Amino acid sequence: MAGRAAAPAARGLPAQAAAGRGRRPALDPEKTRTRIPQGRKRDPRLCGTLAPGVAGQADRRLHRLLRPHFPAGEKGSRRLAAVQRRPEPPLPHHFGDHRRYRNRLDEKRRPGLFPPVVRIRPLPRRRPQDPLPGLRRRGLADNQGSVDRRQEKRTPKETMTRTTHILAPLLLLLLLVSSQSAWGQIRHEVFLANTDHELHVYRITGQEPGPTLMIIGGIQGDEPGSYLTADLYADIHLKRGNLIVVPRANLYSILLNRRNGLTGDMNRKFDDKVEKRNLEEEVVAILKHLIAESDCLLNLHEGSGFYNPKWINDMENPMRFGQSIIFDAAEYRVPGEERIIRLAEMADRIISRVNPQIDNPRYRFRPNNHDTLNPNTSHPEQRKSATYYALTRANIPAFGVETSKSIRSLATKIQLHKLVINAVMADLGIILDTPGVNLEPPQLRYLLVQVGNGFPYALPDGARLEVAEGTDITVTDIIANYRRGLVADIEGLGSTNDNHKPFRITEPTRIIVRKDAQRCGLVEVVPRRPAAIEPAAPKAAAAARP
Repeated sequence: MAGRAAAPAARGLPAQAAAGRGRRPALDPEKTRTRIPQGRKRDPRLCGTLAPGVAGQADRRLHRLLRPHFPAGEKGSRRLAAVQRRPEPPLPHHFGDHRRYRNRLDEKRRPGLFPPVVRIRPLPRRRPQDPLPGLRRRGLADNQGSVDRRQEKRTPKETMTRTTHILAPLLLLLLLVSSQSAWGQIRHEVFLANTDHELHVYRITGQEPGPTLMIIGGIQGDEPGSYLTADLYADIHLKRGNLIVVPRANLYSILLNRRNGLTGDMNRKFDDKVEKRNLEEEVVAILKHLIAESDCLLNLHEGSGFYNPKWINDMENPMRFGQSIIFDAAEYRVPGEERIIRLAEMADRIISRVNPQIDNPRYRFRPNNHDTLNPNTSHPEQRKSATYYALTRANIPAFGVETSKSIRSLATKIQLHKLVINAVMADLGIILDTPGVNLEPPQLRYLLVQVGNGFPYALPDGARLEVAEGTDITVTDIIANYRRGLVADIEGLGSTNDNHKPFRITEPTRIIVRKDAQRCGLVEVVPRRPAAIEPAAPKAAAAARP
């Protein structure tokens, strides 16, 4: 044994290596950090948490690399945890191009805060050399023989001609498909998901291109007429033009039913002064970006009293806001351009469309020029509002639509808001498609089934319901992405329409849910039979009788 151990030393290996041949050398845990490649320290594929259940191949490779050099037990686990690194948060993808979005906010904004949940799956990003998926992967001439012609040397002109002949029809087809899918759809985006300031944005794209109107509701939480009206425009269809609808801009204040949110009035946060970055500032930053995408802004409100250019009484005077359309200047000349935004003329056109439809003279609207650009304005606080930002920074016409809080009927306030929104859409040339066409595939969400006389069970598509043999079940309701044309059919029992009919279950069956003639859901029903009772075994003494 001594001779065998001395052999490595004779070849120039250290004595410690000779003594521990066949085992891993004991390394200092503090020096083990250098075993991680320096250039890949911040790679999330190598620096994920080494918790149980991690499926990444790189994480397992790093785990095998580090584990043998740490002693077993709690002390070794702490040392191993010291070399772990967590992945950095992803860059924001609020609006596709995260760099442009982050630059529009400010340079101090932390990247990666609350990327949105987009309900419509976006088109996958493709490399410039990949006009269609899989084209580069398969090759242009792979099916012309075993020789890969991509390796042949061609002149640039030959290459361009060949590629153009092949890709031109495909690109034309892709353009037609994408244009048809881009127009006439509703896109739902969710920002700051699962927080007190969750923000839902609805983009309605018309069948024909046109101007974009942005509608903001609920920026002050004690004005239900604003966000309930905006809700009505989140599911409409347009023949021409586009809408960006934000029904509940300040969810936190809406839940508390108060004007101010977590850090004050959100409609006073649209100036450039940001004292502290918080979720409300994140919402304002998103709203600013949406305003920049629009051609006109309507900010829905409920104001106190009734506006009147003359002093009538304490509730009807020039300082009240109710039943008025507010704008910041009669006209605004865009800096550096010859364009003039004539807000007073547009407000007069809108009011001339709206007031003939209102029977009560007290509920008719008046134009309300706050003259915010004037240094001697009576409303200097409006320089921090969303409409002032839209006019002076985004250079688009913007109006605050105020119904009176003195109107007790919520339905009346919603109807008045609708009249103004429809008049603005008509003035901009945005045309409603009434009724809209919805051909979304039907999908069962829950099937409500009552078992016996108990409460109904909410069963999703593909669920399995076990009941005692001989129990009656009744389909009480069908919850799907459609409200009409839904029918439940219990196989082998009843007829094609078994809604609200009790049936006794003695054999396995299925409940098939259909939207018209199209099947959209299935629930299995299995009877649970009682266990059979076996006869008692004879006693050993009785079995031993002759």
